[in-house]
Amino acid sequence: MGEMESLARVWLIALASLLYVYAVVARLPKNASRLVAVLPIAYLFLKIPWLLSSLFLRTVSAFFLVWLCNFRLVLFCFDSGPLAENRDSLIRFLVFAALPIKAQQRAGGSTSKFQQPPHLLRSVANLAIEAIVMLLCLRVYGHKEALPHQSIVIFVYSLHLMVTVDGLFVAAAVLAQLCLRVRLQPQFNRPFLSSSIRDFWARRWNLVVSSTLREAVYQPVRAACGGVIGQKRARDVGVVAAFLVSGLMHEVLLYYMTSQAPSWEWTAFFTLHGLLAAAEEWLEGLLGPGLVGRLPRAVKIVMTLTALLSTGTWLFFPPASRHNLDLKVASEVQDGVRFLVHGLMAAARNATAALHL
Repeated sequence: MGEMESLARVWLIALASLLYVYAVVARLPKNASRLVAVLPIAYLFLKIPWLLSSLFLRTVSAFFLVWLCNFRLVLFCFDSGPLAENRDSLIRFLVFAALPIKAQQRAGGSTSKFQQPPHLLRSVANLAIEAIVMLLCLRVYGHKEALPHQSIVIFVYSLHLMVTVDGLFVAAAVLAQLCLRVRLQPQFNRPFLSSSIRDFWARRWNLVVSSTLREAVYQPVRAACGGVIGQKRARDVGVVAAFLVSGLMHEVLLYYMTSQAPSWEWTAFFTLHGLLAAAEEWLEGLLGPGLVGRLPRAVKIVMTLTALLSTGTWLFFPPASRHNLDLKVASEVQDGVRFLVHGLMAAARNATAALHL
């Protein structure tokens, strides 16, 4: 079975599973009954990415199904999250379950509708630019031993990560906008202008994942702890818990990439950032927002990016480099480009032959 056939099989299984959730599980009482009915689907989603031999396709499918979709299914069991908000439409339910998107909310909490056609041309142009940047990054990986300083490699890793994740989300948004007429929440909000760790993770980087973790982890943990340790401490516990879960899910994705036991560096990275985010709020409360706010924004941006890059160099990027994920992805992309070029050339030859008949 070819890789495209395997990919189609994975997503047909996922689609059939989501149809079962929509038609059967949604009719059950919320909480325990739905959760029991959903658990086999969650387990199936853990298994089916292994049908793919491509590291890239397997990891993307695991991210969509094992992380985002499973978390949304659990939220749906308790009548919460985007699936509960879109249960009245089969197409909307399937799209919001399978794709990393979130509808933008109006001030009153209702879903914002498009008043004009979605900007597909702009999205396609962004995808083209990001594809060029990604190809340039892949070329650098082939010569990284000759680079004068390791910091250049770290910068390229960071750039590659941003354009790859953003490209996936833009592609998903384009697909969603072809199916729905709903204004979608942006996936990124100029993360290079982050003025604090909290600003980076909560308001600028990977906002769909941030929103999912907020609903699935932060809010339940804060609500559970609030009556015991007080709302202020419960808020900090909720923040650290959300980052800890994010770290564990990143370890799961790394396992799908490498099939190796986790080193727990990614868990340490995200837990550290959860502690830093909680510490920022504590420090602001201790010193007062006025004192912190008087720092020039440029200084805060430099401090934030320095903290992100230094902790990333220490804990986030070494596992990727250790397992040569950059070279493996580069090889897969080159094979994919070759396949595409050969396919286009074959189509051109067939079209030329047909014209001469």
